[in-house]
Amino acid sequence: MESESVTKITDDLIGRDDKPCSCSARIAELIQLPAGDKITAKDLVRIPVVFRKFFSRFINLSWLVTLFCLFLLPAAQVWAGAYSSSAHGNSSTGVDRSTIDSKYSAFATGSCAHCHEQHASLEGSEPAPTSPSGPNAAMVFSPEEKLCFTCHDGSAAGGSSRDILTQFNETYRHPIDLYSGRHTLSKLEYGKNGAPFRGSLRHVECTDCHNPHVAQPGTQTFDTSNPQNNNLVSNVLKGVWGVDPTFGAAWTVPTSFTEKIPAVKEYQICLKCHSNYAFNTGSGSYSVSDSPSGLSSVTDQAMEFNPANASYHPVVTTANLGNANSLLASRLGPPWNSAPGDQTMYCSDCHGDTDSSKPDGPHGSTNKYLLKWGSWPTQSDGTTLWTLNDLSNSGIFCKLCHTLSGSNTGGGNWGHFFWSYNTDSSGGNNVHTQSWHRNYSCVTCHSAVPHGSKHERLIVYASDPAPYNYNGNTAKITKFTFESGSYSTSDCQATCSGIH
Repeated sequence: MESESVTKITDDLIGRDDKPCSCSARIAELIQLPAGDKITAKDLVRIPVVFRKFFSRFINLSWLVTLFCLFLLPAAQVWAGAYSSSAHGNSSTGVDRSTIDSKYSAFATGSCAHCHEQHASLEGSEPAPTSPSGPNAAMVFSPEEKLCFTCHDGSAAGGSSRDILTQFNETYRHPIDLYSGRHTLSKLEYGKNGAPFRGSLRHVECTDCHNPHVAQPGTQTFDTSNPQNNNLVSNVLKGVWGVDPTFGAAWTVPTSFTEKIPAVKEYQICLKCHSNYAFNTGSGSYSVSDSPSGLSSVTDQAMEFNPANASYHPVVTTANLGNANSLLASRLGPPWNSAPGDQTMYCSDCHGDTDSSKPDGPHGSTNKYLLKWGSWPTQSDGTTLWTLNDLSNSGIFCKLCHTLSGSNTGGGNWGHFFWSYNTDSSGGNNVHTQSWHRNYSCVTCHSAVPHGSKHERLIVYASDPAPYNYNGNTAKITKFTFESGSYSTSDCQATCSGIH
C-alpha cells in the first residue's frame, strides 16, 4: 500500500462518508490509535486534492496520512481523548493567536490552524511567526519550544499563570534550549527501548512531557479521599507516554521497562529520561555535560524509588504497599500528615518553580536541582552544609513537607523527648535536638540524594558512594537499626563517636 499514490487511495474513498476507509487498519497501526477508533473516508477527504497530488510526488503515503491523522483530523480520537475537549482545542477557551497576527482571526478559537500551517500563506502572505528553519515535519510555524513560547510567554490569555518562557529562562531548568533537531514526533519515539533519549540523541522538549492535543486545564491537587492516587497524571500531563520499570531486588538498577501509552502516573513520564531506559548503562548513573545544576552525572531514579528499598519517598507506591516504614503523622506537615504510609506523591511536589503564582511543574527554578523550596544539602551559598543548628532556618528544603523544629511550612515540632527513652503519644524522638548532634551536617547521617536509600530513614553509610555520600566522604554512620518504638544507643554506630 505504501507505494500507491495518495490521490488513488483517497479518491477511491470519496462518497463513502463515515464508513471506515479500506486502509484504516494500516493507518491505525501506524499511529497507534486506541482500540475501536476509526479513520473514516470523511476524514481523509478533508485533505485538499491539490495538496494530495503535490505531496504524493515527494512523501511516502504512510507519512502523509500519519501526519494528517496525528495533527489535523479532530475526528480521530488520538491517545486519551478528542482534541476538541483539550485545553488547546476547546472552542471557547482554546488556542487563539489572533493577537499575534490579525489574520488568525479568520480561524475559530481552538482551530488546528493556529499552530499548523496547512497551506503556504494566509490571505496571500506568510503569517507570523514564520519558521526559521524551513519546512517542519509537524507543519507547525516554528519548531519545538519556539512554537509553544509564542503563546506561553505571558502575552496570551491567562498572563503570568501561563508564562512558561520565564521559567525556562531560570538558572536551573530542563534545558530544552540546548537541543535542536533531536526530537522527532513523540509517537515515533516509543517502541525503541529508549534509544531516542540517549547519546547524541539525548534531549528534552515540551512534547516529551505534554501532549498538546490531549492536555486539559488543571494541575494536581492532594486527594485526601484516595491518597494512594496522588501520583496519577494531572490534566496537563494527559496523553503523554511513559515507562514503568520492572523492579527487582532492593537498590538494583531496573533494566526492563513496560511502555505505558499513555502514562497513568507522573513518574512514568519522568523515567523515560531519568532511568536506565534512557541511560542504558546498567550502572545506576549516566554521565552528562549539559546539566544546568552543574552535575557531571545524573542518578537512576528507578533504582532510587524502587519499592523494595528500605526507604524512599512514595513516588512509585505507598510506604505500606512497599518495603518502607512510614513516618508518623507528627513528623509531617499538612497535607502529608493526613495519611502517612497510605499516600503517594508527585516528583513535582519537590521540583518546580519557587514562585507559586507561576505554572506548576519542573520547568525552571531559582534553586539548584529544580527545588521549589530552599536548598539542599548546602545553604544558598552552595558551599556551607546545613547542620542541626539550622533547624529553625526556613531555607532548609526538607521543611517543605517535614516538621523539623519550630515554626515552618509544615508547622509543628519534630523531637519531643530523649533518645533511648520511652516514646510519647506523638512517637517522636529528639535525635535532631540533642546537643551532641547539633554541629553535624544533615548529610552526616542522611543521603544527599533523598529519593530513596538501601537503609532505613534515608540513612547513608560511610561506605556508600557519592553522590549519596556527599562528596564521597561526609557520611559517618556505619550501622543503623530502625526501631518502631524506643531506640537504644546500640542501634546507631558512627565513625565520629562509635556507639552512641
